[in-house]
Amino acid sequence: NPKLMRNLTLIRHASANLQQTNQSDKDRCITNIGRHQIENIAAQLQKIGCFPDYLLCSPALRTVQTAEILCRKLKINPNVINLNAKLYSGDLKDILCTLCEPNTSRQFFLIGHNPNLSCLAHKLCPSTQSIVLPTAGVISLKFDLKNWDDLLTTQGELLFFIEPSHE
Repeated sequence: NPKLMRNLTLIRHASANLQQTNQSDKDRCITNIGRHQIENIAAQLQKIGCFPDYLLCSPALRTVQTAEILCRKLKINPNVINLNAKLYSGDLKDILCTLCEPNTSRQFFLIGHNPNLSCLAHKLCPSTQSIVLPTAGVISLKFDLKNWDDLLTTQGELLFFIEPSHE
């Protein structure tokens, strides 16, 4: 069974409102700036030709909104979005476990939160050490894998790092 090139694209949610009194962190929604950030990122991903065939997303409102806008802008069926609570409440180990669950994806998008996403990138690809994901920032990594569960034993290669341009 030959190995396959698989890409893992890590996306931090767009800018969100500050937490209001009596509001849970999970319910913070993205701002107008955040909306522009993710539209800009979508345009950049489109140029690169990077489209998800599987998208794992934290259930927090700001990540779900980021995923929905991204899919709309990339003209992708939002059915690719799968919510996983571990991306919100879990630690790095939990997140790695969810990545290693069986799926046939070649273009795996993960939409979540810092510091976990940046730490995940550093763990999977040491050349990303200097990158701390800004809001709506994207790190895309390439792996030579037969299955996603081989992720822990394989070093990724940085394909690209993009952030929203501030026009």
